[in-house]
Amino acid sequence: KRLKSLTPTAKTVFTTARDSYKLEGDELTVDLSWTNSAGMTFIKSFTFTHASYSINVSHQIKNPTPLTWTGHSFVRLERAPPADSGGGLGMLPTYTGAVYYSPENKYDKVDFDDIDDSLGPQQKGYLDAINSEFAGGWIAMIEHYFVGAFIPPKDDVYRYFTHKPVRNGNRYWIGMMSTEKTIKPNEELETNLTLYVGPKIQKDMEVLAPGLELSVDFGWLTFLSKPLFWLLDKIHTFVGNWGWSIILLTLLIKLVFYKLSETSYKSMARMKKLAPRMKQISDRYADDRQRKGQ
Repeated sequence: KRLKSLTPTAKTVFTTARDSYKLEGDELTVDLSWTNSAGMTFIKSFTFTHASYSINVSHQIKNPTPLTWTGHSFVRLERAPPADSGGGLGMLPTYTGAVYYSPENKYDKVDFDDIDDSLGPQQKGYLDAINSEFAGGWIAMIEHYFVGAFIPPKDDVYRYFTHKPVRNGNRYWIGMMSTEKTIKPNEELETNLTLYVGPKIQKDMEVLAPGLELSVDFGWLTFLSKPLFWLLDKIHTFVGNWGWSIILLTLLIKLVFYKLSETSYKSMARMKKLAPRMKQISDRYADDRQRKGQ
């Protein structure tokens, strides 16, 4: 007999040992547990680290019963589109929506319209804009300054999907589901993921997963913006103040283009000296364009 019907769902209520937790040292682990009617225990553990936006998420399943259990590890990120679907600061549009990474397609966006188009008129089941299975990927929901991302171990195979449930109104999912896991009697199983929730700090994200730092959208001027930001970040490492870092970066740019600016200023000065003579000629030959040109 299998215990697939005794697996927790999104509506299952997990319990904790305490009502509140506080990170007082370098690390804090919060366990949420649920035991099914057959006696199997499911534990979701969240490990928080001081001064880090990365959270280790583990799923533990303990099977002390004489029965065999099968199921999947399943996570998703969910959000509604912003009031202005394009987002933006001033006249610069910014992307808000789902993204994922695969070894084949690399960093790829799946906007809310793509998810709508993939559902079809019935909106039944998990029809989606990705529907792919691979290892070495991750999922995220991003906006201009912040990102939430689930990152599995690079060798674990997951099926990646998107969805928009009818019952949830105007809310969209991007998620991933592991391959089927089997736990025999008196065995245990543990799976691990990394959850990043916080600002788009490139140096922190690039060590977590390949391509995660690409969620920082520099727009069509990436070829200029990215190296400038890299230099700004290096200056900040020494200065420790973003205001002074920006001033120093501005001075460095001025220094690099000094010769070009000097040439331009000299040309402008010469033109300024010639201006009275040009006006005199223009006035003298106002009715003779050919003579004025000569």
